[in-house]
Parts: sequence; structure tokens; C-alpha cells
Amino acid sequence: MSEVMIPVKGGGTSSDDVTALRSNVLRGKTTVTSDSDDEIVEGTMPNCGAKTAELACGESYPIPEGYHDGKGKVTAKSLDSQTQASAAAGDILKDKTAYVNGSKVTGTMANQGAKTASLNCGGSYMIPAGYHNGSGKVTANSLSSQTGVQSGKTAISAGAVRSGYEGWVNGGRVSGNMANYTGNTNRKTIAPSTAQQTWKIPAGYHDGNGYVTVSAAGVGSAKGIWAAYFYASDSNQAKDAYAMTGSGINANGTNGFKILTAGTYRIEIWHSTASGTPRLTIYKNDTSIGSTENAGWSKELSLAVGDIIKVHDTAGRGLNVIIFKK
Repeated sequence: MSEVMIPVKGGGTSSDDVTALRSNVLRGKTTVTSDSDDEIVEGTMPNCGAKTAELACGESYPIPEGYHDGKGKVTAKSLDSQTQASAAAGDILKDKTAYVNGSKVTGTMANQGAKTASLNCGGSYMIPAGYHNGSGKVTANSLSSQTGVQSGKTAISAGAVRSGYEGWVNGGRVSGNMANYTGNTNRKTIAPSTAQQTWKIPAGYHDGNGYVTVSAAGVGSAKGIWAAYFYASDSNQAKDAYAMTGSGINANGTNGFKILTAGTYRIEIWHSTASGTPRLTIYKNDTSIGSTENAGWSKELSLAVGDIIKVHDTAGRGLNVIIFKK
């Protein structure tokens, strides 16, 4: 701060002797000014003292008119305080820069642009990390393109699909009408007969549980079940009969007839001898059920599956046995 001292000499100082205006003199100070008409007046210059201010980026501070004592100052706020943010390099597009918390950050986020992909049923597309511009798209391929018939193959029809089931061919739904044989619906029972019988397996789906059953032959209905034994010699010999030929009755080794079908059977036996009195004995499961010395013998037996019938001749030259189911 300065003061203008006007020395008074002789007749005094007039306004014509100075150049300072009242606005050039601090407020609160007095003097004769060039605009005071030779009178002592108070200055009008504001005393701003030590002005201070803090500016953010882009702001300005108008310096007020008046006297400043040289101790005031205008300070810019720190960049850190003005760029508070949470973005990291991966949150900013690659090669783009930004300031975060006062530091310059160069982005690393991939720029994917407009990604496109096509998917079949059950497929997936991993959307890559990065920025997408909104013009990309993932398209599901048409059902027709995914259910088409392979080269060299024939498209299925309703008759190729089980009834109650569906499939898709060339984008269209196919409802099956193939006959469906499951459980006991695909089983057949055939009555026994001497004539050949044929059962035609019906067209359609069979689940593997079907079967054809031939009923067991009843008494009097199995004329084809029989067996025979024939033996002749020049001398008397003991011998045992067995099924040498026949149908439906098996041989029990060389000693008996094995019954395969339960029922009533008839046994016809003839034997001859050169001398002496040979004896015939019939055994059922190794238990004697009869014996005779006659040349011929006829007997009916009720037999079960698995029974063994044996005929033993003690000493004869010839032995003929026929057993058949009645």
C-alpha cells in the first residue's frame, strides 16, 4: 500500500499538480487528487488484501478490481480429486485412454464388433468377452435343416414309427401308427395236431416278450408218440429193452424208455425162447410193477413226465417191445 504525500509549499497543492484520481487511491486514505477540485478526499480503490481461490478443471476465477497485497493465490484442484473413478484397463476399449484417480489408463477391452453364429438344436455359442456393437446376432438353424433325410436314405412315414410315438422329419411332426405288440399282446397258443401248423408273425413292433406255445397233448390226441425195441438171437440171452426207434419217447441209455409227455400208455411185449421158461419183468422207476412167463404181454400204465419204464427178459432168443401213448 502506498500513500501520496503532497508537500505544501507556498500557496499549497492544487488538483492541477497531481495525476492520481480518487480511484487510484486506497479506500480509507485521503489526499488531493486530480479529480478532487483542490480538496483533500478519500480514495475509492478497493483493498482486496490476500485473495484466494481453488479451481476445478474448466473453471475460472475473476480477479476483483482493487489493490492486492501479493499474498493471495489461485490454486487448481488435484487431478486425482477430479478423476475419481473405478474403471480398470479391462473396462475400457482397447487402445482408448482415460484418467482414473489421477492416472492415465490405456484400455485393454477387446472390441468384438458384430459377432454372428448359427446353432443347431442342442448347440451353444460362447459369447466372447469384450465390447459388442449391438449389430451381432446368434441364429438357430431351421428345424427342417436339422431333421432332413440323409443322402441315400428314405424319409420315415407314420408306418415306420410305433403307435403312440412321434418323430420329426424335414421339420414336420410324424405320428406313428405302427402296430405295437407288447406284453401278452404278442403271444400265440397253438393246439397240438398231427398236421403242420404255421403262425404268421403280424407286422409291427414286438418288444421281445412274445412267444408261441404249443399246448401239451392230451390223452388220445398224440398218435405220434411211440417207441419200439427189437432183438433176435440164436441163443437164449438176458436182455433189457430201450427206445431204439420212435417219436416223443427217449431212450434211457440202453436200459429203458424215458417218458416226455404225461398220459396213459400201452405196452405190448413178445418174446421167444429155445428152451426153458424165461421171465419178463416190467419196472417203473426201478420198481417192479409186474412179471410173467407168457410169450406175450400187454399192459396199460399211467405215466408222468420223467418216468423210466424198463423191460427185462431173463433168457430169450427174441424180444420185441412197443410202447405208445393212447
